[in-house]
Amino acid sequence: MFCLMALSTSEANAQAVGGEPYRFTSKQGWCLDGQYSSWVVRNVCSAGGLETTWSKYVVGQGYFKLVSKYTGKCAEVASHLPGERVRQSPCVWGAPTGLDKQRWRALYVRTANGIPYYIIENESGHCLAHVTVTWWGGGLNDPFTTQQLCTASDNQLWDSYNMQYQYHGS
Repeated sequence: MFCLMALSTSEANAQAVGGEPYRFTSKQGWCLDGQYSSWVVRNVCSAGGLETTWSKYVVGQGYFKLVSKYTGKCAEVASHLPGERVRQSPCVWGAPTGLDKQRWRALYVRTANGIPYYIIENESGHCLAHVTVTWWGGGLNDPFTTQQLCTASDNQLWDSYNMQYQYHGS
């Protein structure tokens, strides 16, 4: 038994173009972590573990899908509102209807200490971010990755490191 799936030309070639292992590290030193099958969280960077390894599948027009090597699921947002947590869902390939919640692009911002940093922007125009929740006694680090209005602040800057070819950059 087999299944046929109609894909757009660019997305039909996505797996041939992408799939190399990447680690996304925020300028604050946290890695995108995909070990929890429902969410994308921040965590300490392990020494090459699958939980912090992602594949970038190019889908055209400068966009890609982020696929967790640990779960095989895509990073997406439930809505296009700022503050929305980034979750993991089965990847949807093919031409989207409306904005695609699984399409991301890396836009260069600046280089620091020889490493180029990017904002990772969803097709909605919002950026991947780590936030600090403020409580009465001070700050509490929220482990969830969210999308926020793009400001290019340190909690939105990402090092896109290709683990196979060992280079920084998108």
